[in-house]
Amino acid sequence: MTIATSNHAEDLSLQRASINTRPGAEYSTDLCVWQGIPGIERTENGRFDPPTPVRAFDPVLWCDPQGVLWWFWSQSYGVFDGRAGVWAVRCVDSSALMLTWSEPRRLFHGVMMNKPTVLRNGIWLGCGAVWSHEHSGFDAREDMRWLRFSNVYASEDQGASWNLQGQADVPNRQFDEHMIVERGDGSLWMLVRTYTGIGEAVSLDGGKTWTAPNKNILDGPCSRFFVRRLRSGRLLLINHYRFQGRNNLTAALSDDDGKSWYGNLLLDERSEVSYPDGIETPEGVSYVVYDRERTRSKEILLASFTEADVEAGKPVSDRCRLKQLINRGVPAESFAEGQARRSSACRKIRL
Repeated sequence: MTIATSNHAEDLSLQRASINTRPGAEYSTDLCVWQGIPGIERTENGRFDPPTPVRAFDPVLWCDPQGVLWWFWSQSYGVFDGRAGVWAVRCVDSSALMLTWSEPRRLFHGVMMNKPTVLRNGIWLGCGAVWSHEHSGFDAREDMRWLRFSNVYASEDQGASWNLQGQADVPNRQFDEHMIVERGDGSLWMLVRTYTGIGEAVSLDGGKTWTAPNKNILDGPCSRFFVRRLRSGRLLLINHYRFQGRNNLTAALSDDDGKSWYGNLLLDERSEVSYPDGIETPEGVSYVVYDRERTRSKEILLASFTEADVEAGKPVSDRCRLKQLINRGVPAESFAEGQARRSSACRKIRL
C-alpha cells in the first residue's frame, strides 16, 4: 500500500517511533493516568509478553504461523487526527532473554484493535478502521472518508505487504474493533462492535465483498469482545453476559460456527471490566487478559480456563484461575500525587 506524506505537522504521526526496550522512571506504573486495552500472546517456547504530540496507542500482540512475534499499534497526531495508522515491529527470536525488534513499519491507515486472522489458504487478514463518530470528535478527515468502514487488509506474503481487500458497512457500528472467523464452509464471518452489542457481516469471496444485516447478533454494552477458533474446532467468545454496563465478562463456546453459544463461564462479575484479549496453549488452556476501572483502580487482570470449565459454566479443572491481578496503577484518589511525581521525574531526566 502506498502512503502519501506531506510537511503538515500532523504528518509527524507518519514517522517511525523509537522503540524503547528499557523504559525509565518516567514510565512507571505509579505515574499512569489511564490504564487499559491490554494484549496477550504466547510464544512457541511458552513465554508470555506483558502488555509528544504523536500518540501511540491500542497495542496488539500476535504470534504468526512461523512463530514470529508481532507487536502492532496505532499512531495519531493527538488523540485522533482523522486518519491514524497501524504500525508494526517483528521479533524473530521471541525466546531470547532480551527481545530484538525490527524497525517500525507503517502497514495501513486506521486503527487495528485485534489480532489478524490466518485463512486456510495462507492469506493473512488484518482489520482496520478509520473512525467516524462526529458527535464524539473522532471523525475521519475529508480525504479519509472512503475508509470509514470496517476495513479488511490482506497479506499474501506473510506480512511483507498489506492491501485493502474489502469493506463492510455494519449498521450502528462504533469504533468497529472487528474480528474475522473463517467458517467451516469457507465463508468469512466478521463480528463488529455496535452501539447496542455485536453486529455481523459475511463474505463469500475471501473478504472482497460483505453483506451486513440490519440487526445485532448479540446484545452488549458497546465494548470490545474477543472471538477465536480453538484447537478443538469450537469457537470461544468473551463478551458481557446478562450485563448492565461493562460487567459480567463471560466465556462461551459454540459448536456450530457461532449460530448458538453455551457454557457461560463468568470470568468477572464486577463493573468496568472490559476489552478482553486471549490466547490458547497447545494443552488447551485459554488465557484472557482484560482491564478494570481504567481511571480508578487501573487494574489489568488475567483469567485462565479450559473448555471443560466453560462447558460446565463453573471452574471444574485445576487450570481455572479467575480475577488474577497482573498490574495495578495508582488509585484515582492519588492522581494529584502521581502528577507531582511525573513532573519531578521528567525534570530529573531533562537534567
